Amino acid sequence: MKIDKIHIIGFFLSLFLLTACGSDSEPSIPEEPDPSEESYPEVTESERVSIPVSLQKRNHVQICAHRGYWKDAPENSIKAVTLAIENKIDMIELDVRMSKDGKLVLMHDATIERTTNGTGKVSELSYKELSSYNLYHDGELTEERIPLFKDILSAARGKIYIDIDVKISDYKAVYNLVKQYGMLSQVLFTVYDVAAAKKVVNLDEHAILLPVIYEMQDLENYLAIRKPLPVAQFNSAAFTDDILAKASENGVFLFKNIYINTNITPTSDNYKQVKAFLTKEGSIIQTDYPVELKEYLKNN
Repeated sequence: MKIDKIHIIGFFLSLFLLTACGSDSEPSIPEEPDPSEESYPEVTESERVSIPVSLQKRNHVQICAHRGYWKDAPENSIKAVTLAIENKIDMIELDVRMSKDGKLVLMHDATIERTTNGTGKVSELSYKELSSYNLYHDGELTEERIPLFKDILSAARGKIYIDIDVKISDYKAVYNLVKQYGMLSQVLFTVYDVAAAKKVVNLDEHAILLPVIYEMQDLENYLAIRKPLPVAQFNSAAFTDDILAKASENGVFLFKNIYINTNITPTSDNYKQVKAFLTKEGSIIQTDYPVELKEYLKNN
């Protein structure tokens, strides 16, 4: 069979172009560097960041900005973190999830509809997809995007404490990144049950737990697996004299949510919840009004 020379040339030219150009899809995000290539020494006392040491300063009640300082920025964003640092807030609370391709990101909800102009579950979207959407603030789209947890650690290292609300079962991935950035003395790991607490303790007996206490049995259970227990978050129902006395006996400092996800503001309440917390010698207040509470404590 006679084959047309032109057809042969055309075939090989087409094959070359397909090989050189690849598919029509966008190029994939380059692989992140091996974590072993990016490691940092643990933050030092000169960098002022050691939660157990700071808690000993009973004359200073620390303020934790819930989901960062989101009054002028989207919640759980880089800007919410940097604004908290600029306003000299003691601590930020952040929510960590994992993308489909294993990237740790900041996002409170399991889905992204409420906080971005995208749709879907965090766990079912790649980071490339997640980072293509913009974050909302007060109903308006901003230039902020869903941040990687590692970028938050880089921005916060040696500057502000972090309370991590881990929204996934893989505490090890979160712990490893915190350790990689040398920030174990700067970070609290929020846990809601003993099983989660054991996961963290098994990873590192010195990692700082922030267990949430709902009743006396919770406090006793956590003390059984971790003693000393530097600090615990007390639900309103657990803020009773007997539970607080047990905490005091065991050197557990008090952490409480005040003015979070509510229409009650510090001014409308005349700071009554803060005053009540101070009478119990509380140490850390988590709030949606970090600057207002900081100013109140400074002047009272």
